[in-house]
Amino acid sequence: MRDLICLVADKNMEAAIGGLLERPQALGIRPITYDLVVHPRHDPGCFHEGWELLSIYRRTHYHGLMVLDLAWTGAPVNTALEMETMLTKQSEKEGLNGWATAVVIDPELEVWVFNNSP
Repeated sequence: MRDLICLVADKNMEAAIGGLLERPQALGIRPITYDLVVHPRHDPGCFHEGWELLSIYRRTHYHGLMVLDLAWTGAPVNTALEMETMLTKQSEKEGLNGWATAVVIDPELEVWVFNNSP
């Protein structure tokens, strides 16, 4: 089994998360095995169908992670905490709590990654 399956909303997230996971020493973790999947419907797809897609990998990966932005057309809430709470409830309904979690990025990943802060 692999350590982590990560569902992301777009190619930029795929590159950023992949880059981070390739540097385990910088994160203070052991090297892990992982796979990255980009949802073809981006942030809305992750929000509405993410747990269903991630659940396919439950038998092949020890943990699951979903990463999406807060800001997208039709987003049901205004804060990352509200969206993470909604996603946690959905995860529990799917029986994935303890196996997978969601991270909602605010501001968008591009703003977060490319600012001047170390």
